[in-house]
Amino acid sequence: MLQAAIIVLAGWYVFSPALHGDWLWDDHEIRDNPTLHEGWPGLGKIWVAPTTTDYYPVEATFLWVAWHLWGDSVAGYHLANLGLHLAGAFLLWRVLARLGVRPAFLAALLFVVHPLAVESVAWISEIKNTLSLPFLLLATLAWIEWDEVAQAGTRLRPAELGAPPRQAPALLWYVASLLGFLVAMLSKSSAVMFPAVLLLYAWWRRGRVGWADLRATAPFFLVSLILGLVAIHFQSDRAIGDWRTPVAGLLPRAGGAGLALVFYFWKCVCPLEVMPIYPGWSAGMALLDGWFAWLTIAGVLLGLVRQARLGPSPLGAAARNSLLGFGWFALFLLPVLGFIPMAYQHIAPVGDQLVYISLAGIVGLAAGAVGAVLKVAQAGTRLRPAERGTPPRQAPALLRIVGCTAVAAIVLSLAIKSHAYAGVFVNQETLWTYNAEHNSRSSSVYSNLGFVLNRSGHPGPAAVSYEKAVELDPDDAEAQDEFADLLAGQNKIAEARPHYEKAIAVYTAALQRDSSLRGVNNRLGLDLTKVGRAAEAVVQFEQALARNPVSYEVHTNLGLALFHLGRIPEAISHYAAAARLNPGSATIQSNLGYALVVAGRPAEALVHFEQALQIDPDYPGAHNNAGYALAQLGRYAEARSQFEAALRLTPDDAEARSNLARLPPPPP
Repeated sequence: MLQAAIIVLAGWYVFSPALHGDWLWDDHEIRDNPTLHEGWPGLGKIWVAPTTTDYYPVEATFLWVAWHLWGDSVAGYHLANLGLHLAGAFLLWRVLARLGVRPAFLAALLFVVHPLAVESVAWISEIKNTLSLPFLLLATLAWIEWDEVAQAGTRLRPAELGAPPRQAPALLWYVASLLGFLVAMLSKSSAVMFPAVLLLYAWWRRGRVGWADLRATAPFFLVSLILGLVAIHFQSDRAIGDWRTPVAGLLPRAGGAGLALVFYFWKCVCPLEVMPIYPGWSAGMALLDGWFAWLTIAGVLLGLVRQARLGPSPLGAAARNSLLGFGWFALFLLPVLGFIPMAYQHIAPVGDQLVYISLAGIVGLAAGAVGAVLKVAQAGTRLRPAERGTPPRQAPALLRIVGCTAVAAIVLSLAIKSHAYAGVFVNQETLWTYNAEHNSRSSSVYSNLGFVLNRSGHPGPAAVSYEKAVELDPDDAEAQDEFADLLAGQNKIAEARPHYEKAIAVYTAALQRDSSLRGVNNRLGLDLTKVGRAAEAVVQFEQALARNPVSYEVHTNLGLALFHLGRIPEAISHYAAAARLNPGSATIQSNLGYALVVAGRPAEALVHFEQALQIDPDYPGAHNNAGYALAQLGRYAEARSQFEAALRLTPDDAEARSNLARLPPPPP
């Protein structure tokens, strides 16, 4: 009970700075996802017609329930994430205890306080990690139980030979393990290597992998294959989209994978410097250092395998345990090492969120090593009868005290570091300022910092960050886009245009390489609209809609381009489609209303302006547009009120001020 309380208190201490943290980076996929906000139809879409970049229906269902319980209250999501993290730690404790690891409690505590776990727990979008691991560990526990029952059933004692076989308990444990794995995969596909881990467990337990083990794991491999292919499809067709992932041959990718594996292992053992986005490495470094890393790993593994063949000796047992722990670590990392293209590779080759499940293997190894040292020290204090006349051995007892003190110091230092790092995830500005201070070589870091600074009303520092981003990577079209938008917003049209044109060139080149790239047409169309090439933009948006007819963003953008071309009825049609797909967007409602005003339908327009202001009462554009519609209807007093509301929100709004000035004076 005391140990469980220590784990809970440690988790609360570590993550307390982030419990009221704001939405971060890609958290908008939760906050602005209309499917999660719908009623029962939205739940159905999650499973059979997902619009997300990955097929994780269990995670999406969890978020759907969460949204309907506490809406956009970030504290609810953070508490849920912390609760799942603690649940994973307790289940890890149980799994390791069943495997004979002593002290398993230490592994659970290390897992809770480790800095590499902070990002997955403090970042709402990474709830897929903390949700997947408990089900994966439940599947592991059920498999261990099934394996023991199945093995006991094949070794009946003579008195039991006439007894009927115990099939029901074994079958129940087996089905529970398979279901746990299925739910874990539908939470996050990182669990895909679980069947290989089961074969590794069979080798660890019996020293071999037999046909019975292969037959037993076949359904797991089938689930892994099917859902793994689904994950690859969603990554290539949706998640990667217009992002530029590194293009390299098999040898450089394999070298980069070796570097990544060593990087993750070192960070697990020595997490001195952690950050949301790590610096990348060059192709030459991946090829040379990466293959040296693979040779080193192969040498260590071969040594452990040879040692494991020594049989039941202490060294042989230690080698087998090491191979099991490292196998869990490496196998679960295998899909994210770079062999398979991933959207995240556009940002960095490695990331803390990718090692969350694998971390369990390393903390298990660490606990096992501590347990072995303490066992040796304890054995030294138990003298045999012939030795009782000799002076007591003080060294082993002292070693145990020193060891326990050192372990406590390590746990405490990790907790303090993680507590400080969790405070980085309080808001966007804190997060990206910290990352820029620790990684000055990433275009993504500076573009994210620029976006946050601009949104918080600091356009000058934002421009500096964007300038650094495009300097580091001129082909980062997203950074070019955002920098151009910032300059255009300051009426620096001439300075903005080269950045729009550069983004257009990058997107056009991407489509020439692969015309099926999802998302590129939409971005290219937006930039063409911004530089006055609306007719070309319409072509791109229509191609984007052909790939994704239910994208409210593309319908909105196409409506804007058609509006610029004076094709108002068509613009209204696409704005209306966008409003049906995302009825909770104040911007879409306001755009639709404005198009209706231009079409001479101010009464209809007013309905949409009112809806926009119900969604966002502080939306100055909707107030101004509503005033414009009211003025056309001759309701001047109400129009005046709307223009004044717009000016209260944005005193420098020249359009609202001009509209207000053109109103007839109020009656005396």
